[in-house]
Amino acid sequence: MSNQTAYNMIREAPSRQQGLIKHFRYLADTGGFEPVLSAIMVQAQSVTLDEDENLVVQFSGEKRLTCRPPEDPEIYTSWPESFCRLVAVHGFISFPDDSGWALNLGDMGGFDYSFLEEGDNERLLSLVDSPEEILNPFTDYSDWWIYHPTEKNPQGEPLLCLFSHESCEVEKKCPYNAGSLLLARMAEVLNSHP
Repeated sequence: MSNQTAYNMIREAPSRQQGLIKHFRYLADTGGFEPVLSAIMVQAQSVTLDEDENLVVQFSGEKRLTCRPPEDPEIYTSWPESFCRLVAVHGFISFPDDSGWALNLGDMGGFDYSFLEEGDNERLLSLVDSPEEILNPFTDYSDWWIYHPTEKNPQGEPLLCLFSHESCEVEKKCPYNAGSLLLARMAEVLNSHP
C-alpha cells in the first residue's frame, strides 16, 4: 500500500487516532503491544504527507514520526521475516526527539562494524564469517540494536541486542521484535504508557 493510500485511509477513519492505530497496528509485532500503540497514537496531533511522499505524524514539540514509502521485502533475503513485514509497509521510520537525536527503524547502513573489533566481542564475531553479517534494524540515538546471529527471542526471531557506541559491546537484550521495540522506545520518549 502506498503512503498516499495509507494517508487517505487514516483521514477517512472515524477519528485520526483510530485511523493511526489501524494503520500502525503492524508495529505491534510482539504480543501485548496494542495498548502501547494506542497510548502513543492518542497523542498524535496531525498526520500529513510531505513532498517526498513520507507519511508524517506530528506529536508535541518537534517530535514527529516520519515514515518512508514501502520497500520490496524481497531485497532483504538475509533479514528476519518480522523485519521484512515492517519494511513492506514503511521502508524506514524515524522518530527524532527535541534534541535532534532519533530512533530509526530500518536498514540505514549506519552501523559501524569497526566498533565490533574495539570491544570484547570475540564470541559474537566467532558466530559469523564476516562482521557485515550482523544486521542492524534499529538505531537508538547513538547506539544500535543488532540481531544476534544465533540467539532467538520468544517469537522465534533473532534476538535484538543493544550495542553501545561507548563500550563497543552488547549491553542488553530485548525479547521483542523490532516494531514493538520502536513502540516501547516511543512510549518512553513520549511518556506515554497504557
